[in-house]
Amino acid sequence: MSDFLDEGLLKDFFDEAYVQIDIMEENLLVLEKNSKDKNAIDAIFRAAHTLKGNSASVSMEEITTITHTLEDAMDQIRNNEIKLNSKIIDILLSTLDIIKNMVNSRNNGTVYKKNYSKVLNNLKSLGNAKAKDKETKKGEKSEETSPDEENILKNPKFKLSEYDIIELNDANHDRLPLYKVLIVLDETNPMRTVGGIQIFTSLREISTVLKTVPEFEEIYSDAFHKEIMYIIASKLNIEDIRDYATIPDATEKVIIMPLDDKNLKISSEIKKKDSISKPHDTIEEKIEDIKKDIIENVKKNIKEELNGDESEDDEINNLIEEQKTKYIEEKFSQKEKEEIKELKTSSILRVDSQKIDILLNLVSEIVINKSSYNQISNQLNDLLENSYLTNNEYKDNLKEIFDKIPYILESDKNELKIEELKAEFQQYFKNLNNKFDNIVNQLKSIITKYKSNNINLDRISSSLQEGVMHVRMVPIQQIFSRFPRMIRDLCRDLNKDIQLNIQGEDTEIDKAMIDFLMDPLIHIVRNAIDHGIERNDERKKINKPIPANLELSAVSQGNIINISISDDGKGIDLEKIKNRAIEKGIIDKDTALKDQDAYNLLFEPGFSTADKVTSISGRGVGLDVVRKNIEKLNGTIKVNSELGMGTIFTINIPLTLAIIQGLLVKVYNEIYSIPISSVLESIRIKKDEIKLIDNYEVVNIRNEVLSLLRINRLFKSGEDIKNDYYFVVIVGTQDKKIALLVDSIVGEEDIVIKPLKDKYTNTPGISGATILGDGTVSLILDITQLIELGLKIEEEARTKK
Repeated sequence: MSDFLDEGLLKDFFDEAYVQIDIMEENLLVLEKNSKDKNAIDAIFRAAHTLKGNSASVSMEEITTITHTLEDAMDQIRNNEIKLNSKIIDILLSTLDIIKNMVNSRNNGTVYKKNYSKVLNNLKSLGNAKAKDKETKKGEKSEETSPDEENILKNPKFKLSEYDIIELNDANHDRLPLYKVLIVLDETNPMRTVGGIQIFTSLREISTVLKTVPEFEEIYSDAFHKEIMYIIASKLNIEDIRDYATIPDATEKVIIMPLDDKNLKISSEIKKKDSISKPHDTIEEKIEDIKKDIIENVKKNIKEELNGDESEDDEINNLIEEQKTKYIEEKFSQKEKEEIKELKTSSILRVDSQKIDILLNLVSEIVINKSSYNQISNQLNDLLENSYLTNNEYKDNLKEIFDKIPYILESDKNELKIEELKAEFQQYFKNLNNKFDNIVNQLKSIITKYKSNNINLDRISSSLQEGVMHVRMVPIQQIFSRFPRMIRDLCRDLNKDIQLNIQGEDTEIDKAMIDFLMDPLIHIVRNAIDHGIERNDERKKINKPIPANLELSAVSQGNIINISISDDGKGIDLEKIKNRAIEKGIIDKDTALKDQDAYNLLFEPGFSTADKVTSISGRGVGLDVVRKNIEKLNGTIKVNSELGMGTIFTINIPLTLAIIQGLLVKVYNEIYSIPISSVLESIRIKKDEIKLIDNYEVVNIRNEVLSLLRINRLFKSGEDIKNDYYFVVIVGTQDKKIALLVDSIVGEEDIVIKPLKDKYTNTPGISGATILGDGTVSLILDITQLIELGLKIEEEARTKK
């Protein structure tokens, strides 16, 4: 890639590329049902055109080439030169798969290396008629230059110096023919300032642009350049290059001159002077330079000359990638390797501008609220100074009163009656008491304002928290949109007709959950198609409608997202489940199972009711992993089915993973947080209610015996505290429960989850941490792992018996 590309530009490219790929896939599936949908055809054409231009701007030639071919095919379809049928749709979808793999490879820091010549040739075959027509219309054009063109060529700024020749020779690694392409742009064209960029992008599709005059940064600016020169290396002939360098209504002249070999011969002395290496500014530059060296070395080691055979190109690419990976492993420092890894990953979130506007309004309210607090602070400072002055004045007046008392008492007692003396002292003290009235009134006013500000701050912070959560939220359509193509392909493989219905695709979910949810949903859908829904002939025999119905739906219920996957297939045979469980020794023959308990057996590791293993399902690996992935999201999964009518899987997950409700418990001197979604109940038990069975502690809660796990022993946070009563928190996931013994229950609180790093990430039973209001760090318990630990400890205790 070019040195002028930065990481931000690449992130934007990949984000936009995946959007365009989704648009193309979605509309190709629409065309499969209605080949005359002009809106879908136009949408695919625009998406291919956009992806072609974007990939050219970031030097991803393989993507540019195939999307350009796809764009040509869609243009012919758009102009009714090609009639769509199922075969052509298959070719277009196969092409899209290659494009998707190419983008994925680039996103992972590699180049797509598999041979896709068959797909590309199939795609090109769609446009053969148009290409032949273009060839017959293309006349032989003279390569001689006119007097005006000679004047342009003589322009000093387009002359190449000896050092320019050196740089061009060094940059032309593949030793392709070099051409000087001179463009004269029409200054009356409204798009004149971007004409140079458009031609640059177009030339990048079929060549390597080695140099531009003016420099690329100047062409990229808003300034208009009437004459621009490009030095390119390309395998194409002059007339083909001219097609790419010409923009109707924008280019006045296109002059293409080959650079003679004699101009490229350079003396070893000059090259030696110019070979002084400079330090690399970025990791990208270092990778690019190393890649160039490796390409040279690999191609030198291959004795056969290339004849354009794609298998040889693939072999060279494989060798280059192997050498590149090996070189990076040996020569790059650990820090540089981490930087390379960071370059490959990105996390981009598209946010509705209205959500940002809401946050900006809330921030402005916070600023106003902050000003109010500043005023309160200033008023309190002023009040404090006044209170000091008033207090001093009070002391002085009090001193005056006490100083007068002896004189009053020494006066003629007969002259002053007791009542008069009392009234006089009351007047003195009344004046003293009134001195603090003003301070009290001011303080009451400030407290009222402070309370009002607190209420506003609480409202704003709650709204801000909700607003930020909404920023993280994305439509669940990002998951659901991937299923139409998958179901279409599976239906073809299994010869089944299935109608997919999607409901609630606008339901929003935390972006962090998208990747975790994808695999479980894919597995459930594949199971429904392979096991649940009957073949067409079977449905016909039992008078079931064809196509079968498969529904994905999502709905928000408060702080919970409910996702359901339902089908109208044959349902789940409970007797078959029970028999298979008996065969595997999971249950005894005489065990009485409720329907829900039987359904839960499907989530046992290695459990499968499939009669044979297929490429789609039936390997006994799946639903147990599905449940674990859902539980990682603090969610639950449930199955309901009716034999002969269908099955429904229901998944409940929290709205977000960033902030959850937690139950705070104290163990010794530590406070732990338990996700409230995993808490079934909390009770207080007596000391003698704790029993030992096979050296393991248990408690009997309403005739249900539960294993007891002491948190202080598990995390070695302190000795057992001996009390007459203990607090026990009953937690569970699915059908598994365990009792946690704690010293006290602090209460419920919203907690912000902070991920653990370094050595703490592998601590069993801990999923994260949070900071409480007083600054204390509280560890968040992972209930699923705690239950597994409890079962493991119980098993070990029984073994030691």
